[in-house]
Amino acid sequence: MIEKLQRIWRGLTGRDTTYPHELAFVLTSPLRNLILSPAALASCLSLEEVPAARELRLADAR
Repeated sequence: MIEKLQRIWRGLTGRDTTYPHELAFVLTSPLRNLILSPAALASCLSLEEVPAARELRLADAR
């Protein structure tokens, strides 16, 4: 239990490489916008631009 909490804390404070999935609900909370806007959050992430986005759709199987 303590190891799990330590792992979550390391992920939250940036000492770990991944965001803890146990706190994913924080990212979708409307209250998060009061603290950090989506644009500010995106600027903090190390995102790479992709040359194109693709949309895949399933055809009707009729």
